[in-house]
This record gives sequence, C-alpha cells and structure tokens, in this order.
Amino acid sequence: MPNKIKDDMEHFFCSKPFDFLSVRTDGNAWVCCEDWLPVSIGNLSGGLTLEEVWNSDTAKSIRKSILDGSYKYCKENRCPFLVAKTLPEISKEKVNHLMKYTSPVKSVRAPLPEKISLTYDPTCNLKCPSCRSDYIVLKKSGRSKAQDIQDKIFTSTSSKDLKQIILTGYGDPFSSSVLRSFLKNIVPEEFPSLRINLMTNGLLLTPRMWESISSSHSLIKNIHVSIDACSHETYLQNRGGDFSKLLENLEFIGSLRKKNTLARFEISFVVQENNFTEMPDFVRLGRRLKCDEVLFQKIFNWGTYEDTDFKKHAIHKSTHERHNDLVRVLNSEILADSIVNLSNLTDLKTSTNFTL
Repeated sequence: MPNKIKDDMEHFFCSKPFDFLSVRTDGNAWVCCEDWLPVSIGNLSGGLTLEEVWNSDTAKSIRKSILDGSYKYCKENRCPFLVAKTLPEISKEKVNHLMKYTSPVKSVRAPLPEKISLTYDPTCNLKCPSCRSDYIVLKKSGRSKAQDIQDKIFTSTSSKDLKQIILTGYGDPFSSSVLRSFLKNIVPEEFPSLRINLMTNGLLLTPRMWESISSSHSLIKNIHVSIDACSHETYLQNRGGDFSKLLENLEFIGSLRKKNTLARFEISFVVQENNFTEMPDFVRLGRRLKCDEVLFQKIFNWGTYEDTDFKKHAIHKSTHERHNDLVRVLNSEILADSIVNLSNLTDLKTSTNFTL
C-alpha cells in the first residue's frame, strides 16, 4: 500500500527539525510542537550536551523522514501545515544544503538550532482549562532546574547564529521569574541576529512591565497574545481573567505595533463550543488593534478533560451536534479576511459562503 503522506509531501519541506528546538520542564527536547510531532529527541537535564541531544539518533531519523517525504513521526491531522498543505516546496538547492550534514550512514545531522522555544518554565498566572487543570508555579527547586537548562542552552549555542527565541509556548513569560530575569538582563550586542517572539496571555504586559524589560526592547519583534474569547463572560469562563484589563493591555501592545516598535502583533483563539460564535467579533477586534494575524486553532485534550466533557467542547469534530454551525462561521465573509489564519481548522471550510 502506498504511503499517502509520502505521495503527497515528497516534494515539500518542513525546516523545523533542522533549525528549531523546544525544551520542556523535565528537560525533554523537541524539534517541533510536541502536539504535532510527539517524539522527544533526548533530555538536557542529564549529562548529555546540547550537541548530543540535537543530533541524537532520534533527531536524525526525524530529519530523514522529512527528506524522504514520509513524515512518519508527524501528526497529519494536528499539524496546521500538513492540514492546510502550506509547507514550502523543497528546492534542489535546499536538498544540497541539507545533505552537507548527512553522515556516511545516511542519518541527517544538523548544526545547532537557530530557533529555540524556552518552554522549560510553565509558571502562569492563569489556569485555562484547555491547557491545565490548576495553577502551575515553579518552586525554588523547579526554578533552579529551569535555570540550569537555560544555562546549558546558552553556553552551547553560538549567540551570533541564534536567530529566534520564543518564550513561551507553555506558561507566561511575565509570570516566570527566570524568564523575566532573562528579558531584563539580556545584552543585545551579544545576539546580533536575534529576534524575540513573546507569547503571553497579555494580562501582565502593562506599560510598567514593558519598561522593566527595556534591555530586550530592540530584540522583541513579535508579540502573540492568546485569548480564546471576545466577551467578558466567555473570557472569564475560558481564562478566568479580567477581560477589561486585557483590553487595556491589548491597546497598549497595539500602540507599540502602530509605532513600529514591534514588527508583528498577533492574537489567537482556541475554538470550542462555548466561544465559536465570537469568532467574527474576534476578527473585528484584530482589525481594530491593527493585528498582523488573527489565529484560530482546534481545541485539544491535554489531559485536562474527561472524554465526555471534551466531546462537548470539541465542536471541530463532525460528530458534534453544532459542528455545522461552526462550518457556517468558518465560511462567513469576515473569516476570509487576509489577517485570519485558520491553521488546523482550514480543512473544515467548504466552498459555500454564508452570511451571518
């Protein structure tokens, strides 16, 4: 039987396993979002160096699966690039460049990553049900472990080659003393090619907080705020936070974008049964804030829901009683705005346009 992904994807290319690293609290390292490619390449908490983990046998096998088009380690129905079929076409030049790192046994090696996601501190001021079942705040020993992982990364990585830092895809950088300290004390001159992408829930990113990290202002080019609602009631239910305070902070972040202090401003929304009708208003909010992107994504169960409860939330599933209502929203005119990214919801769209 032919390999469907290979047949479809052998002429396309995902660069993540060749240039991206994410490290979690336990030290496990990943070359993609853990939910899209759920295989760790090794652990940085032990005696292994970053180089040894980055070019482990597992890492090289994952890279080989990209080059041969099998994508056998990837979750085809979760990765938004595979769902939407938006991976770039692989070029002969790209192949020749990558094959320079191929060993005699045909297991692909790669130079140390240019992009690193600092996800080793999950501390957050919220306990969103779609992410976690309770507040997570690292205690002293956990902070020490996170600091050790951070030190190992930045003593191993060539600062002149580091192009992007993402903090954080799991937690909030302004809730974490480790990551706040990093932002306050970074020396831009040591990272001539670096851009920082801040991922936050936005509630702590006030003008005062922004000024406290002035050392990193020249490096911060992108701010991404996860929200999951567009009303006070739904935000309280999905996030447990103060929507009015969030709106104040969003206006402030928007002002940074309008002054070109930032190169990019994004807001995101995990779609579920209790918020999908607010998607059009969320796009309108993005327009008003002059966002560069309004991102919508499926909800996934990270172990925070019982199966029956998750089924009520998972409106993207065709078996949900309101699934067709979601499809209607996805096909509305406002969701066709150029700033909208439907990510892994793209395949739910139809060719029919609906009017709300």
